Order: sequence, then structure tokens, then C-alpha cells
Amino acid sequence: MASPEYLQDADSNRLPRLTKISAWWVLTVGIIGTICSIACPFILFAIGWDWDMRTALVSWSIWITLPPIYIFSTIAGAILFTKKGWAWIVSVVMLSIVILCPILLSLASMRLSGYVYIPFIPLLIPFILLLLDQKHFWAMIEKTKTLHSGPGEE
Repeated sequence: MASPEYLQDADSNRLPRLTKISAWWVLTVGIIGTICSIACPFILFAIGWDWDMRTALVSWSIWITLPPIYIFSTIAGAILFTKKGWAWIVSVVMLSIVILCPILLSLASMRLSGYVYIPFIPLLIPFILLLLDQKHFWAMIEKTKTLHSGPGEE
């Protein structure tokens, strides 16, 4: 017995499993990272941190650089739920930029320590998952196109 047409429609329009995991992961890390990176200098100031010049520079660099990066990753995770081909490409490009940022920062200034990489590690795994699930995502896009095209349209 074949399943009803509306169930086949719903199945073919679902995000692939790894893409869905990646999208939720990036969205969650992006939101939490944005909140934490914006709050970090205020928390340090509130607890009475000893503000020497180095601490102030690190704190302000965190406050200036990390929120836009985490906002980019939040957008990258959110647009994956649109289930469009351009969304996958934009998400991969945005996550590539986010992951390449610490590498470029460390190349620009060899004095940076390994701590620069820590905020970007949680975004590496969903990036890999997204690349691994590329074939299934594009298959879902093709199924969606064929389901929604009318007779005689290709």
C-alpha cells in the first residue's frame, strides 16, 4: 500500500538529518556566543577585574570581533531552514569565513596564542557535517523542484 501523496510531499521536503543537526548547532552556538561575547566585558567590569592595558585590549577585542562573527554564524544556521540552494552556499561561505578568521588573525600577528581558536572550535563540527551532507541537501532541493513544478515545466 502506497503512502498518501501528502505524506510523500512532506517527506521529500524535509531537511537531511546532518544538515538539520548542523543548522541547529550553528544557530544555538551563534546565539549563545553572541550573548556571551557581548556580556564578557561588562561581566569583567562588574566583578572588579584588575584592568591593566592588556586585559582591556583583550576584552575590547573580544567585544568588537566576536559578536559579528557569531551573528554571521547565527544567520548561516537560520537561512539553512529556508531549504533553498542559495542558502546552503551562503551558509558554507559564511562558516568558511568564520572558521578562517582565527587563522588569518594568527598569520597577521604571530604573537597571538592558541586561545584565539577556542571560540571557533564549536563551529568546526557543524561545518564538517554540512559539507558531508551536501549530496543529500541538493537531492532534497531537486525533489522539491520537481514536486512544485507544474506539468510541462522542468
